[in-house]
Amino acid sequence: IDSGTVPTGLTLSPLGILSGTPTAAGIFTFTVRASNVAGFITSTSITITTALPPTITSFTPIAAREGTAVTITGTNFSGAGYSATNVTFGGVTAASFTIPSATQIIAIVPEGAASGSIQVTTIGGTASRSGFTYVLALPTISAFTPTSAAVGDTV
Repeated sequence: IDSGTVPTGLTLSPLGILSGTPTAAGIFTFTVRASNVAGFITSTSITITTALPPTITSFTPIAAREGTAVTITGTNFSGAGYSATNVTFGGVTAASFTIPSATQIIAIVPEGAASGSIQVTTIGGTASRSGFTYVLALPTISAFTPTSAAVGDTV
């Protein structure tokens, strides 16, 4: 390594093999210099973005219908150079979501969501928390006929 540092938890061997598991999130830039037996020297700059795995500690409300905003609380939803890429309700992708902070996501329950787990995906992995209940929308009566009837008539 000519300059900079590799992400904490990773090592670069003399043969140029980068290995390990990142233990810190961030954007890391380092320059690697290599030479061959003929004396040719080259260098290149490498930037790696690392993220710790997300966690979900809670969500509210625990039961919701389509269009409801659900607040998901946890850790590592965003950080230097990354943010959550997907949120699902019972395996169905959220209608939309915003990330107000690294510890909170506000997601909109999609049409056809399913009861089960809420999942949040980032470059650091996928977090899952069970216990979400999808509430079906109540039926709406828009019209009926006849508009008047005697007792015992079918409407």
